[in-house]
Amino acid sequence: MEMQVKRVKGVEGLMAAYEHAVHTVTLQGPTVFGQDGVLTDLQETKDALVRASDLLLSILIVGVGDADFKQMKILDPDTGPPLESSTGRIATRDVHFVPMHDVHRK
Repeated sequence: MEMQVKRVKGVEGLMAAYEHAVHTVTLQGPTVFGQDGVLTDLQETKDALVRASDLLLSILIVGVGDADFKQMKILDPDTGPPLESSTGRIATRDVHFVPMHDVHRK
């Protein structure tokens, strides 16, 4: 399957791309997120994020809905300690968590 890369401009472009993806992308498992978006395995998620932090990408986790996102905030070093794997390795890139309802209320 060939992946097409499209550039977006500004927040409006990002939101339009997200809206399009929500309706066209089929997600695959296994996942460490429950049906309501709550993490089912926090340490496994931290390990995956620390491994991914070596890649040339930005990680932005968007909390959708009204779930309790306390665990998700743990993944954002701006609101807690540095992200550390089970082997003691610290993430080399930052992870950001934003609850969608905070963005829409502004």
